[in-house]
Amino acid sequence: MNNFQRWSLAFIAGGLLVLLVTAWAVFAPVPIGGQATYVIINGNSMEPNFHLGDLEIVRTARSYNIGDEVTYWDADLGRYVFHRIIAENLNHYILKGDNNAWTDSFQPTSDEILGKAWIYIPGVGTAVTWLRTPWALALFVGAGVCVVMAILFVQPRKKRVKKSL
Repeated sequence: MNNFQRWSLAFIAGGLLVLLVTAWAVFAPVPIGGQATYVIINGNSMEPNFHLGDLEIVRTARSYNIGDEVTYWDADLGRYVFHRIIAENLNHYILKGDNNAWTDSFQPTSDEILGKAWIYIPGVGTAVTWLRTPWALALFVGAGVCVVMAILFVQPRKKRVKKSL
């Protein structure tokens, strides 16, 4: 391997490292030190724009404004809620689902809001929900074991060398 090839490989490896660190900083979930919260839409309260099974990635913001779509934890419901800010009351936000006729009973402060809408991916939440089931996890673990076994135990065939006369 000549010097040009070594420098090329080092440049590619460095670029991949920068790309991975950037991806981590941008897309890592909050529970493991990142800034993104992944929310799967679980209802029809935000239709017609957001549907059951859509994936929304939210990020914390310095401030929240009327019209922002935000996520907060509702202890009474025991789940995350993704709704729109429609008004402010002192330091609390009044939220409502776009498809609801009523406002949310819980009025979070900016500290209680996990983040506002950042990236919207239609339908992906359904696949993520399926991947989190025991059957899907067992399927992937089984497939992984099969791949590892194949790599470890399948020996490549030796080429026969023809003897010349």
